Amino acid sequence: MQVDKPAMNNANESPASALEVIRREESQALLRLAAQRRDAELQLVEAPKRVQEMLREADAQGRREAEAHKDAMLAEVEREAQAIIDRANADGERLNQLGHLQMETAITRVMAIVIGGGNEA
Repeated sequence: MQVDKPAMNNANESPASALEVIRREESQALLRLAAQRRDAELQLVEAPKRVQEMLREADAQGRREAEAHKDAMLAEVEREAQAIIDRANADGERLNQLGHLQMETAITRVMAIVIGGGNEA
């Protein structure tokens, strides 16, 4: 902090008035220092509160981000599970159709054997 030099307005100003200017400047500087010290002390008192608030905010933000990530991962797993179910259903339908076709073929052969006299093998 810069302290201004007392101004000597008058060349014939007495040493007593110069001393008075110096004392006044010193007093003002001491008042400024005291105010700065009070401000610093208040900041020191408030610092732990600010730190706790910042930690709470960081924790809440982390929880929100984790929840969003979990939701995104869950949605992806659900999409994959539905794709597996859809493939399994399609495979089941295909196998069911194939089974019906094979059953029809088998019944036709059995009928041919029964009606035809058993010569088909």
